[in-house]
Amino acid sequence: MGDFHRIDLRAGYDFSIIPDKLFARITGVSKKQNGYQKMIDFACANPAEAGTLPAHTHNRLGGCQTGTLGGTDVAGARAAIRYVVNDNIDVNVALDYQRDDSEARADTLVAIGRFTNSVATWNSLMVSKYGVSYDNRFLPPNPYVTYATFDDPYSGLSFRPRPP
Repeated sequence: MGDFHRIDLRAGYDFSIIPDKLFARITGVSKKQNGYQKMIDFACANPAEAGTLPAHTHNRLGGCQTGTLGGTDVAGARAAIRYVVNDNIDVNVALDYQRDDSEARADTLVAIGRFTNSVATWNSLMVSKYGVSYDNRFLPPNPYVTYATFDDPYSGLSFRPRPP
């Protein structure tokens, strides 16, 4: 499942600026792959099961998708100069650049513990505030879907991943 739209590019070029004395090399690389795991807003997709949990999106026609995870977006370049002083001495200088705008890695919830103190405490807080307990309803239908929001609805803490 998934449509990766993958793109990888690599290129390099060597040339002489001053014959037998000054040389240059320029290289570049780019790798891009769209995220393969859909981030679905649970409250939007399952309003009957969400109690009063706030929805992060209301795009039901868009499948309640808020983004993707697992995407890669890396670009880099390198420039190098070689100066031959004489037969015994070379001077080499290189400059590197890299930019990584990759998404957070894909992560799938596969089970929810039922009898741990942390789940019991969470449930007592969430049921009183939102009318919903943390149980199997929050398990996604397949590994290519996640209900992760990077928000804690009780404390208000939020850690937003980069948008798609």
